[in-house]
Amino acid sequence: MRVAFRRVALSFILAFFAVSARADSTLLRVEEPWVRASVASQQATGVFMRLTAREALTLVGARSPVAERPELHVSEIVEGVMKMRPIQSLPMVAGELVLLQPGSVHIMLMGLKQTLTVGQKVPLVLIFEDARGKRHELKIKAEVRALAADHPVQGTEQESAQEYVPAHMNHHKHP
Repeated sequence: MRVAFRRVALSFILAFFAVSARADSTLLRVEEPWVRASVASQQATGVFMRLTAREALTLVGARSPVAERPELHVSEIVEGVMKMRPIQSLPMVAGELVLLQPGSVHIMLMGLKQTLTVGQKVPLVLIFEDARGKRHELKIKAEVRALAADHPVQGTEQESAQEYVPAHMNHHKHP
């Protein structure tokens, strides 16, 4: 009787964790993740992708074994000069496409631990919070692409980077 109970209990526990792991991928759709290739001694590079949240979510960070500290960043033009700065989070509205792309919002892999070469697959964990404040993690792999290319995201119109920066992140003033 005890053996049967333990098997049933173990089955429920395993089923719970299987559902929980799948639940994260149903909250956030990730398309075309890629990383810009690096050269020897380079300390940072960018990660880009298309994100669509199925409910209100906030991207709050990332992890990767190839970098000491992945950070969320935004590039913006300040007084005629393109500047990049870290941001704490990236809110995502349910059903709206968010592009992480060069010259806009993206993830920076800071403190690279190795050179990233074209064709390599880089493991990343995206960390996000739902509206209730619960943290979720989603494991992905991003292909390393050529250093010189911008690789615009396929199937989208080319629009200015400012259109992808939520208003609360835009701290500079326009004339």
